[in-house]
Amino acid sequence: MFNRTQPADPFAVFSQTYHIRIPYDDTPPPKAEPEEPPPLEVGLTRSHRILGVPLGASRKELSQAYKKLALMHHPDRVSGKGFEAREYSEERMKEINAAYSELRRRGA
Repeated sequence: MFNRTQPADPFAVFSQTYHIRIPYDDTPPPKAEPEEPPPLEVGLTRSHRILGVPLGASRKELSQAYKKLALMHHPDRVSGKGFEAREYSEERMKEINAAYSELRRRGA
């Protein structure tokens, strides 16, 4: 009844109908991630450097370092020295608090 011949390549008909270019090579797409993971950071972490404590510091050493830095950089201590000094102290205290809570969370 209807003698339709099947095209040799159905993708060719599709690409011609919808004006889409379809690549025919069989190369796999590039990988989004590298083959090997990056090496782990060995040594002091950023939190250790901020607080100024060694890698295997105890909770007591962490607490002492935190209290010392908090006493130095607390925004209330520099309130009379101007807006810039207070702003710097607030940013520094945020870093110190984040470092201390990170090391406490890890159990260092």
